[in-house]
Amino acid sequence: MRHFFSTTKFPLKISVPVKITAIYFAVGILWILFSDATLGWVVHDSSLMTKLAIVKGCFYVSVTALMLYLLVWRGTAELESRVKERTKELSEANEALQAANKELESFSYSVSHDLRAPLLTIDGFSRMVLKGYVDKLDDEGRRKLNVICSSTKQMGQLIDDLLAFSRLSRKEMVNANVDMDALVRSAWKELTLLSPERRIQLSIKRLPDAMGDQALIKEVVVNLLSNAIKFTKFRETAMVEVGAYPEEERNVYFVKDNGVGFDMQYHDKLFGVFQRLHNADEFEGTGVGLAIVQRIIRRHGGRVWADGKVGEGATFYFTLLRGVRS
Repeated sequence: MRHFFSTTKFPLKISVPVKITAIYFAVGILWILFSDATLGWVVHDSSLMTKLAIVKGCFYVSVTALMLYLLVWRGTAELESRVKERTKELSEANEALQAANKELESFSYSVSHDLRAPLLTIDGFSRMVLKGYVDKLDDEGRRKLNVICSSTKQMGQLIDDLLAFSRLSRKEMVNANVDMDALVRSAWKELTLLSPERRIQLSIKRLPDAMGDQALIKEVVVNLLSNAIKFTKFRETAMVEVGAYPEEERNVYFVKDNGVGFDMQYHDKLFGVFQRLHNADEFEGTGVGLAIVQRIIRRHGGRVWADGKVGEGATFYFTLLRGVRS
């Protein structure tokens, strides 16, 4: 028998609550056995019977209270122990994740920085050949060199975007009240100067203030507005709307356009690094802008999402804490 319990896969363990319940049950049986009727068989003095009944009642109440206290205390102790254990595990996992993220960001920065030198060399020598040997090159040779220059320029932009993305987590945030109306108008003015030939109608609804890092929030607005301008370029008259509405302690801001839109089944790819849903020949870009938007908004404790329909446009939403004028 002893050998069985020492080798069985399921050793018999009696938990504290079971032990307390057993003791409580035993005390209850004693209560019945030494009830007034039972004591009446043995004790015939009514005065003594009264005293014994009082003692018996006090004893039972005391034991019951002790059992309940032990049960609650033990349960609380076990719960606290489990909470501390889980908290420690989460803390260790969080520290490991932060360390991995820092390593990844450092790696991305180093790789991006190291790629610049050979790219500059390739681009520089290609331009030197185009300029110094133009009379010795045929049309096909010049075309190929132009392709090299164009590709190195595109790769340089990819590196710049990757660097910008990796810097976001290291940049210290300066939280303050942000005048979203003024910020949107400033960003729009800067962007429209780059394409003065476009016919774009901008509608700005009432925009309450937000709380956050103004430089980072402006980067969010610039990315979303530049996307709206880019993806409406095939419209004779492009329409862009910027607005907001309250949601609990935050404001939801949105940028809406009547551009090419997107298929909602690919919604999860929108905010990935270097993810593109449209042909690069039709719409320039590296596919990092929306990833930057998401990272900035998440650093502010907000969320970002989008709705769209192919051929009918898209709307991008993001949340920020309310500012002074809400």
